[in-house]
Amino acid sequence: MKTSFVNILFIVFVCSFISCGTNQDFQSHFPQEIKKTFVQKNTFFIEFDQPLSANLQLISVHYNKQHAALQSASQLSFTGILKATAASTDLILDADPAKEYGNKAPAIHQPQFKLEPNQAVLEYKLNHKTYFYKTQNVVIQQ
Repeated sequence: MKTSFVNILFIVFVCSFISCGTNQDFQSHFPQEIKKTFVQKNTFFIEFDQPLSANLQLISVHYNKQHAALQSASQLSFTGILKATAASTDLILDADPAKEYGNKAPAIHQPQFKLEPNQAVLEYKLNHKTYFYKTQNVVIQQ
């Protein structure tokens, strides 16, 4: 009885450390005020009230199982073209199975972040250290 309790306690302890290593830590606030975030077709837009400080650099955004590198459109706005994380490859389909031999099994990629439809994750560097910030209320524009 005592050994089974110790074994269960050990398993719970090990599992807690495993789950800690896989979670991304999100920052509770962004270093600068965000004016607006929105998506239009396959482009993600982020606008600020003031230009970014010199030690702050936007890297990328994760939204709706897609990823985009952010580029400066002006001093106050950044854009990124959203792309699916997994690239699909062409498959050879034929009545002769020998001709299909070179097909590779599709790779199933899990999204890096679990997000609601109106959430996005900004990846940024502040003083050469990478941080993640989960933003809410992303507007979808037509």
